[in-house]
Amino acid sequence: MRCAGFLSDAGTWARCTREEKAGPLPLDESTTPPTYLHRLDGPCRCGGEHAASAASANGAHGAPEPAAPRRGYWWREVEHFDGIEHQVVRRYAYHDAEGKPVRRVVRFHPKTFRPEHPVAADLWLSGRGPGPDVLYRLPELRRAISEEQTIYVVEGEKDAETLAEHGLAATTNDGGADGWRPAFAEQLVGAARVVVIADHDPDGHGRRAAEKRAREVERLVPDVRLVEFDDARDVTEWLDWHGVDELEEMAGGAPARDPRASAPAPPSDCGRAVSVATAAPAVQREPTEPLPEFPSELLPRAMRALVETESERLRLPRGMLAVPALVAAAAAIGGTRTVRTDDREHPASLWGAIVVDSGGGKTPALDVALRPYRRAAKLRAADHQRALRAPEEWRSSRAKDRPEAPPVPPLLLLTDATTEALFPVLESAPRGVLVDPNELSAWATGFDIYRARGAGPDRARYCSAWDGALVTIVRKGHAPVIVPVPIVSLVGGIQPSALRQLNSAADGLAQRFLYTMHREFEEPYPSRQLPDPVVLASWQTPIDRLLTLEMPARSLAMTEAGLAAWHDGRDSRVDAQREHGSFALYRKLDAMAARLALVLTLVDDVFAQAVDCGAVEFAWALCLDYFAPHGRAALAGTEPIGAAELGIEWLRRRGGRTTRRDLVRAGVAGVQTNAQADALIARWQSRNLVEVSEERRPGGLALVVELRS
Repeated sequence: MRCAGFLSDAGTWARCTREEKAGPLPLDESTTPPTYLHRLDGPCRCGGEHAASAASANGAHGAPEPAAPRRGYWWREVEHFDGIEHQVVRRYAYHDAEGKPVRRVVRFHPKTFRPEHPVAADLWLSGRGPGPDVLYRLPELRRAISEEQTIYVVEGEKDAETLAEHGLAATTNDGGADGWRPAFAEQLVGAARVVVIADHDPDGHGRRAAEKRAREVERLVPDVRLVEFDDARDVTEWLDWHGVDELEEMAGGAPARDPRASAPAPPSDCGRAVSVATAAPAVQREPTEPLPEFPSELLPRAMRALVETESERLRLPRGMLAVPALVAAAAAIGGTRTVRTDDREHPASLWGAIVVDSGGGKTPALDVALRPYRRAAKLRAADHQRALRAPEEWRSSRAKDRPEAPPVPPLLLLTDATTEALFPVLESAPRGVLVDPNELSAWATGFDIYRARGAGPDRARYCSAWDGALVTIVRKGHAPVIVPVPIVSLVGGIQPSALRQLNSAADGLAQRFLYTMHREFEEPYPSRQLPDPVVLASWQTPIDRLLTLEMPARSLAMTEAGLAAWHDGRDSRVDAQREHGSFALYRKLDAMAARLALVLTLVDDVFAQAVDCGAVEFAWALCLDYFAPHGRAALAGTEPIGAAELGIEWLRRRGGRTTRRDLVRAGVAGVQTNAQADALIARWQSRNLVEVSEERRPGGLALVVELRS
């Protein structure tokens, strides 16, 4: 009697109909005909061992190749591709939450898969198509989540259908083991428990794929467990020997995963070459006290409502919303208003940086806070494009009859621009622009990218733009570009490991940013709640009003009380600078406080004629109590080693005392003359790092330098 059984898809199991070969194996009557399940790649429960290669060549126990797939599938269609005949086993349809078909996966025998997407009623084309990423059985999955059922995530539609037949809530993704995408994990938000089942592959690929799924899901679901079988390749084959109750018991006994314990280790440099010339040392950060929370009560009402409401909805720190909101308001004011202190005029431009690791939520924070300004910039860009395309009658008319060219409205926003492109835009846009690169690391590494000999003027030009100082660019063969008062606001996100790129030169560029840093953050849940339209409308209103301000610029003076508060704040800044030693960072706070006071005033009242005491006090509170500690934490360990720092280190090793003559003799920090030594000592004195005195010695008076304690 010949066996009428068949192999499993992977060839590791054989279903045999011959009772005399079964031994103690139980008869499975769910197949047609009833069969006994034998293991081919190891010891079988029948008491013997079977050669998988022989089974693959001859069928189970000498049976021919199977004529039908397992579990009663019937081949109804045949397709020819890759030079062989393929029978269609089944089509698995993927639907969105409303039940609309998005794509389907066709399974063939021999085992292969093909994705298809709908283009019309009953018309499907090959490929995933443009539809959204959805989990298999998504409508059923939503119902199961609402009923707090355990969700099983498996590899493959066949396993998901098997579990569904047993009354369990199961799902999978298209694309196989390597097809998992972050959007799939987001669709499991709200589940009480998720059990990820790994396929048992000889090379461990199924386990690694399941680990990836579990790592992404555990950030969004409080209880995630991983299950793997030793005696079956997948859950379908495992259930041939075991029951659903045993599976649920195994899932309940599996340990709940800890997201912190399963975080991937940082990549090692072993096995790959690292360029000594370009590889920057790792940033070493000492443990510090917790950083302060952003004091949103100091913001104007509309801005405060946005920051507090959206930070709660997105589960993000308030500073991540506040910094881009402040920069958006500053960009809306642009060059139309300045604030006057006793020594200079300060423009409204601000630079902001959100310092957080990848996945920390900076993009949704930027999207919400900048939405009103981006909307206005989009409309302006459309007007700009229309104006560039002059009317047909203007272009076709004769030169002597041609009217004046239509005016081209200036742009409000740039996402990517070299300084060669930026400053010609500023020349025609005295109001200024907002540079919105999203990633500040890419913006910083793009400096002087077209200069083969290395460093160029890009960093210096941006520093001049922040200062509002004259920029003149003269190129051979080109008309000179002259921007008397460049107004540039800038905002984006950056990872802590990339801050060294921003602070790669001792030019003060990195110290011109308002920082909000978050060392440890709770992974933001993808919110299903839409933004509050009332809050968004209330934030849109001040931005639109600020954009109606017109050039030329008007200067707002501080009230007498406001000017006194500004001086008091500057005194506090000097004390804090002496305490913390971050000279370049604290020195920029004078201008930042004046600019913040101007922004807070105009957001609250676009028709304000002066900056009062309250706005100045709030601005200094933001600078000293929030932005300064966040800036210190962000830039700690990233500072370039300059001459002054090298000299101080040399002085410390000598016991903290030296003379000008010894500085020249030792050539400290490149010092070769008395004049250079005097300049170095003056830099130390300006930072309150040393005390200088004169001593009478046998050769005359000696200039003595002592390190402050």
